[in-house]
Amino acid sequence: MIVDSAFDATDLRALAGWADAIFVGTVLQESGTKSLLSSVPETQFQVEVVESLKGTASGTVTVSQAGGRGCQVNTGDLVSVGASYLFSTGYMAAEGWYSIAGTVEELAPAEVESARRAAVSPGQVPEPAVIGEMRAAIANQIPFDSNNPESAVNSELVPTPR
Repeated sequence: MIVDSAFDATDLRALAGWADAIFVGTVLQESGTKSLLSSVPETQFQVEVVESLKGTASGTVTVSQAGGRGCQVNTGDLVSVGASYLFSTGYMAAEGWYSIAGTVEELAPAEVESARRAAVSPGQVPEPAVIGEMRAAIANQIPFDSNNPESAVNSELVPTPR
């Protein structure tokens, strides 16, 4: 199945402009499956926020990812329980969850520990390069304008035309 968004999720500046919350998080458990669009299953996970780069995500949050068991989508494999990722998400207030945009960046345990230490002691501990790149993208983000198709996008998935 192909899920298409209204912006290039590989452009970190556009992704940062779209995202309501960008954070490093560790997946604690899979918590359910629900589809907002009839043709696109979504799987929900409980995620512990290690460090927030943009937005107010903290503590344990629900993250929803396009795809499900037995349903592969172009956004990659589902996240894995116990693994940590750099999440770029849009907040879906009606559902109370953060929807992942595109793919997620899996982080090695040493990168997560560096991110955790950098969050406690900003500027004193080097953070992983992938996080530094995302911070730069956030600082130079391309804001979303729903009236301008050249801008990023809003927090809704756009189904692929049939």
